[in-house]
Amino acid sequence: MRYRGAIDDQPSPSSEVATPYLQQAIAQLLKQEPIQTLEASAVGCSIKWRS
Repeated sequence: MRYRGAIDDQPSPSSEVATPYLQQAIAQLLKQEPIQTLEASAVGCSIKWRS
């Protein structure tokens, strides 16, 4: 996993997104660049991992 967290910096659907974290991470990954934001706090339910 190369990025973990919020899709963007808005907790609800909004046109006021200033930082699209996931979109930036995918673009950097495809360009084989270092991912600038590796983790961003997400609001809501967490992802549960199986052991």
